Order: sequence, then structure tokens, then C-alpha cells
Amino acid sequence: MKRIIALIVTLLALFSAAPGVIGQQGQDRATRPTTPPKPGLDPTVTILGDHKKLDVDGDGVFEIEDLAIFDRTPVSLKSNVDLVLVLVESRLVPAHSGPPGDRAMGRAGYSSQCLLDRLDQFQKDLRADGFPNHLVKAQVYSGPAHQDGQTVIALRRLLRAFRDKFPNFKGVIFVGSFPEPMLVRKWVWKKPAEGLTIGGKVCPAGTEYLRIKPEIISERSDLVFADLTGNWEALFRRGVNDIPSIEAVPDQKLAADGPRAGKRITSSQFNQAFIRFNDLFFIDDTDLTFNSHSGNLDFTINAVLKHPEMTEQNKIAPNPIARPEIYVSRINARHIAINPKPNFLDIDGLGFLDANGKPRTYLSPYSLGSGAMIWYRDAELELRLLIDYFDRNHRYRTDRPGGPTINAAAISYGDGLAGAVNDAQWMKDQCPDMRVRTKENASLVDYIEWLKGAGTVMFIDAHSGPTGSVFGPDYGGTVALERALGPGLWKWEMAGAGPQNGKYVVTYKPGFSQQGGMADFYVGRSIYENGLLASRRPRIYIHKGCQVNSPENADATPYSSETYGSFQNAECVLFYLNGVAVVSRAKVFYDAPRDFIKGLTAPRGHVGKGWEAYYRSECNDAELAKDPADCKRSYTWSILGDWTLQAR
Repeated sequence: MKRIIALIVTLLALFSAAPGVIGQQGQDRATRPTTPPKPGLDPTVTILGDHKKLDVDGDGVFEIEDLAIFDRTPVSLKSNVDLVLVLVESRLVPAHSGPPGDRAMGRAGYSSQCLLDRLDQFQKDLRADGFPNHLVKAQVYSGPAHQDGQTVIALRRLLRAFRDKFPNFKGVIFVGSFPEPMLVRKWVWKKPAEGLTIGGKVCPAGTEYLRIKPEIISERSDLVFADLTGNWEALFRRGVNDIPSIEAVPDQKLAADGPRAGKRITSSQFNQAFIRFNDLFFIDDTDLTFNSHSGNLDFTINAVLKHPEMTEQNKIAPNPIARPEIYVSRINARHIAINPKPNFLDIDGLGFLDANGKPRTYLSPYSLGSGAMIWYRDAELELRLLIDYFDRNHRYRTDRPGGPTINAAAISYGDGLAGAVNDAQWMKDQCPDMRVRTKENASLVDYIEWLKGAGTVMFIDAHSGPTGSVFGPDYGGTVALERALGPGLWKWEMAGAGPQNGKYVVTYKPGFSQQGGMADFYVGRSIYENGLLASRRPRIYIHKGCQVNSPENADATPYSSETYGSFQNAECVLFYLNGVAVVSRAKVFYDAPRDFIKGLTAPRGHVGKGWEAYYRSECNDAELAKDPADCKRSYTWSILGDWTLQAR
């Protein structure tokens, strides 16, 4: 009998520890604190204890492996404070923290203890600016499996628990490498079909079709973390997913604004396929009922947009969108802290860098192809970039210009864009105190010189991608570009090949003769190493280019992969171009984050409030709701750097 009772007790304990079901408040039973904190006392330790060793799906793999406060100056925060959580990747934190100034230097003169000193200063700066905070060391899953979204869910539960116990919880700053939510969306979209092959036929001019195809709308969308009451957890799809896709020319004529709810569509000319995605949060905005399984398509559109990700309250807004409830930003140098591999030696037994760490001519016994193979992620360079970042952050906070005027700058290049003058006016319309210098139709050399100028808020408007932005290629040739960059050129180009002293030699010289107009890692690294912006005040960037914030290979590899996000565009801007925050999008789109400047420059405004103001303006735009493609464009924008920073 005693054995039976013991068995029942054990089963009940196991059952109570199993992952629960998300309720109306969005709180999983498994994440609720088992020991309620005493009123008014800091419940942080209890929350961290409840979420370490967290296995969301019960597969034996912990998404959150460990959590611990590592404040150098211990403090107990009452539950009514405006808490900010600084989550620091455990890889960056030494096992044993020494006192300030205790620094075991690496080969480049940087150590984890140096970083701890900066994090300690960062914590003090946050407190001085009215943001009580804890530094929390976080160890999360970083193995070979592509299950980033599963870890995102675990971290989101952690943030939700903080919001439950700290009603004024303001947000989180991730320091180091953490998984990032990728959003895929599908909706019914009326588009012109001219020139497309649908159903084996090339569509003539005037043909319209319905595009019902899933596509990545953001490789990095921190809205999943920021919207703590949304239905994001239910939208996660782990592993490989083949999602149905339809392109159909309707038999019926469509309304000017597209198909409406209740519309029945038939089509004898269509394409059907599956599109493969990996590890995603899937916003399926389609609500279709298929009426038959004959050779033709026959379906009814029950609702134009289903909005599966959002709360009922958000669905009744003029433009229904999910909205951030906390602020989120990332400070991660891992993707762009890359150096030439030290074991890549030339025919003289020397590497790409000389004894002083400067680029040198490299005499290779074979062709290096694109050159990507020579780079590796350098942990010491990563520390150096993070330390430099927090030094900049401190300098930015303690060197705020007096008076109401905000110096800003705008630059543009590319067809179809608003242009620098219009971008400047966009900024001044929101903040008349701004004084904006502009550069229109800028070449790459113009861009470099523009960066050297003054400005607290810098607006970039150029066609872009995950690894660079395009400026004009006509700037007076290689000499002009290399003169603008300075003596240290962090790019190697093939300068010849052939016999040399009886050996076949391929010569690689530091240089930019083949750069064209691309502003990328090589340009940014050269600017950084040559100290071209060191005397300038650190700045906040708003980058309007497409996919500036997209980590390359996010759809194919886990965040911990060596190929994930390498040479990342926005992170190069943040760490190599004297940045403290970068606001940018992870999608091919065209919009600027309207009202962002208004939120940034308002009394007690900051970068996070700018992001919030953008969502608010989008939410209140009933006209935007009529466009099923554009209505959720805000989901693509995120913040790198520090969301707490003010412009004044």
C-alpha cells in the first residue's frame, strides 16, 4: 500500500512539472513561480530558479540551461520598479569574477574581466538614467539542432514571468549571441500577372492573379519577445516545414481592392507547390475553405486576414497589428568579429597580418577564390568590439550636448528612394529642433566623408542587403577610395599570379580596386581600424535599406552556426561605424519608421519609445489596413544596440 501511495505521489509530481497549456493570460503553468515572492521584495532569484533547466517540449534538451544574477554591486529591487533586464551570454562571462581592474589580458589586450568592468559601468549608467536593472548570466541551447524558435519560446516565458512579477517591467537588452525569431507569413494578395507563367501559360498584360504564397517577412523580428500577450508560441513550427503555395488566375473578375470575405474563387489556370522553411513562426493570414477536389481550384475566402498572432484587443484596432509591450534590443558582435585565420600562411610562412596586426601582402601558392574561406570568428576581437561598444555607450551618455538642438544627418543613393532632402524633412517634421545636413546621390567616398561629419542621429537611405548597402561607384577611382579610408585596408584582392623564384604564386594585396559602391564589412572594418570616427560623438543610426537587419543563412542554419549572419550589415554599422543603436528592418520593403523621431526626441524619449511610436502610428492607420501586404510591415523593424538611449 505504501508503495502505491509513493507511486501516486511521484506521478502527481511529474504531472505538475510537465509543460502546461497556454491560458487566456498567455502564461504557461510550467513557468509560474513555485514560491511566491514576499510583497515588495525582489522576486528575481525565484524567477531565475524557476526557469533554469527549462525544457519546453520535454525532449530532454534544455532550452535554458542556466541563469544567474552577476551584479557586481548586489541590489534588491522592489517589484514596482521600472525594471530592465540585461541578459548576458554566459560564454562572455568568466567563471570567477575578479575585482575591478583585475584583468588577465589576452593576446590583443582584452579579457572577460575587462568586459565585466564595462558591464558594471553600464549597469550604473542605466540606474543613473532611471532604469533599475539586473545583470543576468544566461546559458541557452547552442547545439547543432536548428531549434532556435524553441529557445525563443523559453526566453519569452522568462520575460513573461518578469512582466507578471514586475508590472512596470520595461524590457530586455541581450548581450552576446542569442537565438532570433524568424517570421514567415502567407496571405491572399491580388497582383498583376503580366509575364508570369501560371498554369503553363504566360499571362498577357491586364491579367490579375491571386498570390497565396508563404514568404519570410523577417529573419530577425524581436516583436515575438516584445509582444508578451500575443499568440506567438502557438505559431512556432520546429524543423523542416513544407507550406502549400498557390498562384491562381481567377475565373471571376476581382474587386479593385482585391477579394473580400465570403468571396468564392474558382480557377482553371493556377500553380500549386510547396515552399520549404526551417524553424519558423508562421503567420498564416489565410482563411480558406476548399469546396471541391476536382482538377480546378474552388475555394471560399472566409476572411481576408485571420490575424492568428494577436490578441482580440489588438484585432479591433484601425489597423490590426501585434504590438510591443516591452522594449527589446541586442548587442552582439559575434557575427562580424572576424579575422583572417592565423594558420593560413603564405609561401614565406607569414599570415595576412603583420606583427602589428596590420594587413600585409600575402603570397599564396594557390587561388583563394572569393576569399571567404580565410575568415574565422575571433573571440578576442569579439571582446574588443563589445568593450569598445560599452565605452562608447558610456561616453554617449556622459557627453550629451546642451540645449534643445539635435545635430543629425541624412544620406541617400539609389533610384526610387525618397532622397536625403526628403528624409531630412521627414526628421524635422517630427522634431523641429533637428538640424540636418544632407548628401544626395552619394558615392561610396561621399558616404565615408559623410560618416566623418557630425551627427547624433544618422539616417541612411540606400538599396541594401544582409551584408552591405549600395552607393555610387563613381568617386574618382581606387586612389580616391583608399585615400578616404586611410592606410589600413582590410580587404585583400588578387593582384597577379604566375611564377616567382621558381614557384607559382598568387599575390593578394590590401586594396579596394574591385569594391564598386558597396559599403560593407571591409569598408567598415577599415574605418574602425584607422580610427576615422574616433573623435566623433557616438551616434544613433536609422537605416532604411532593405534587409539591413537580416542575418544571412537564417532560414537554413541555427543561430550558433559559423555561417549564420557573417558579415552582417547592421551589426557592422553598430560596431565599426561608432554606433550605439541601429534601427533597421529585416525585409525587402520601402517604409521609414514613421513617428520614430517623435518618440525618440519627446521628453524622456529614447530609442525604444521611438520603436513604440512607430507601432502606434501604424496601428492607428485605417488606410494601411486595406493593404494585406503592407499592413504588418512594422513587424520587420528591430533595434540593435541599446534601446534606453536618449537623443537629447
